[in-house]
Amino acid sequence: MHGSWPPKNLLLASKRIHGEAYDGFRATTAFEVQPLTPNDACWRLDQSLESTYEALVMSNHLYHVRNLRVRVDVARFSMGRQFMHFQRVNTQVCTFSEMGLKVCVQRLVPLAEGLCEVSKLGATRLKVVEIEWVDDFPDDVREVDLRVRKNVLKPFASLEVQVRIKKLVMTEKGRQRLMTMMAQVLQSANGNA
Repeated sequence: MHGSWPPKNLLLASKRIHGEAYDGFRATTAFEVQPLTPNDACWRLDQSLESTYEALVMSNHLYHVRNLRVRVDVARFSMGRQFMHFQRVNTQVCTFSEMGLKVCVQRLVPLAEGLCEVSKLGATRLKVVEIEWVDDFPDDVREVDLRVRKNVLKPFASLEVQVRIKKLVMTEKGRQRLMTMMAQVLQSANGNA
């Protein structure tokens, strides 16, 4: 949550003032959801048996969300867990595996689609989606690489809300080309909203 709670004295004054204070709070607060990351599911924050973002559908608060923030990690490394047997001890070990851009995007697209589907179903008051994009592939900015990255943004473009890049973290080398591609995809999306 990125915002400040309304003062308690307003919440306790009356039902009408309580409702107005909460309405103002929801209108000015960005709610952040779990990041889209290529890491194994065991490293995601949602440890329920349900798929990522499925538990979000059951939230009583999703209906009221107007500003949603999500971080997209286009990461070179994926974290996972592996059970290892050491002398007299079985333990879990954190493993890192390097992957290419295409594999990373293949892992991110279903998460983006799931989040957008949940948003369409439950966040009916949603007005803005802010994306914080962290990209670990500054050398992969050829046209084919940019088309691959577009697949992560396409589900957000299908939302009938304003979608914008809040922050782009990437070395200067490929930053401008990536920013131009994102602006084109999101401009077409925002034109539909």
